[in-house]
Amino acid sequence: MLGGGLEILFSQSGFGLGGYIEYRSTDELSYVLDLGLSGARNSSEIETLYDPVTGRHLVPDKVNRLFIIPLMAGVSHRLFPESLGETMRPFVSAGIGPTLIVSTPYEYEFFQSFGYARGYVRAGGFVGVGTFIGAPSRGSLALHVRYYYIPFGGDGLESIRGRPITVFGGLFLALSVGFD
Repeated sequence: MLGGGLEILFSQSGFGLGGYIEYRSTDELSYVLDLGLSGARNSSEIETLYDPVTGRHLVPDKVNRLFIIPLMAGVSHRLFPESLGETMRPFVSAGIGPTLIVSTPYEYEFFQSFGYARGYVRAGGFVGVGTFIGAPSRGSLALHVRYYYIPFGGDGLESIRGRPITVFGGLFLALSVGFD
């Protein structure tokens, strides 16, 4: 059975959006193609300065705004189908695929900075656990936790001057609404 859905993503870098297409080969095994969009930043980034001329809140020493767009092909396996009812369906998942990392210069206004954007493609993957909630006949609502590992390589990519990010991703909490 083929289905899909939308996701809201939460991480230490803020929130993001995503979507997925899912092929359920059995009641226990699904194949998923997942696309997400989220910001990426150093954990210490806080808007602490205010520029009264431009009206902008600024982050000291910020060089780039960073975004990640992972496209992951994965598999999801339902756990304990015999012992749990249909309203609570836990699963484990894993996937691999390319991630587009977009860097825009912080010195420009948000939308203007995309005219100077640079893109980098890196391989990555994720592992996760979660549960579907509610009866499958009414669509699917899922809550899951995923850990994305997306190494940048080399010296990394700066968000804050002198503090490059060498591994993107991290822990994400996702709320999914699926449609069959």
